[in-house]
Amino acid sequence: MSVPYKWQFVKISECGKYGLLPNSELWRIAGKNSYMAGHVMNPEAIEIAVNNAKEEMACLIADARREFGF
Repeated sequence: MSVPYKWQFVKISECGKYGLLPNSELWRIAGKNSYMAGHVMNPEAIEIAVNNAKEEMACLIADARREFGF
């Protein structure tokens, strides 16, 4: 899986940090450090999907910090 280019996104979030591809993949746009953040069933609900992705990442980071002692 390669990192998509910004022009490939059909929709960009209000903050400009997340983009939606035509195949419903939600990506965090961060240059070479971009990652797929999930899938969106309703493209009109991209902001809700972005909030859910942020919340999920915060939980994963908290778990990793607890596990590895950071």
